[in-house]
Amino acid sequence: MVDSTQLPRGGLSHELAAGSGHVWATAGDPGTLSQLSAGDMSLEHVTNVGTTPTGVAVGAGSVWVVNQGDGTVSRVAIDSGRVTRTIHVGGAPNSIAVGAGRVWVSVD
Repeated sequence: MVDSTQLPRGGLSHELAAGSGHVWATAGDPGTLSQLSAGDMSLEHVTNVGTTPTGVAVGAGSVWVVNQGDGTVSRVAIDSGRVTRTIHVGGAPNSIAVGAGRVWVSVD
């Protein structure tokens, strides 16, 4: 049996990342990050992030979302689901990775 859940509707396809016992999914419109339980895929929390989120990564104690529409990266606390920082990177960021103590962002 495969667990599934219905995510909030978005204008773009959802991007997924897993970590810390959760699955994180972005939706492009209205610009949200959904936190799902990795155990049963139940929706636990929805956070408003920037415009047109196009990538998500989990690492360094946070969830990181690139927002292509406004040229930012949202840093979201894993425990509360709240945006703790918005970082302006400019251009049109489209993907993100976390590793080696750094956050890596691809910008067009």
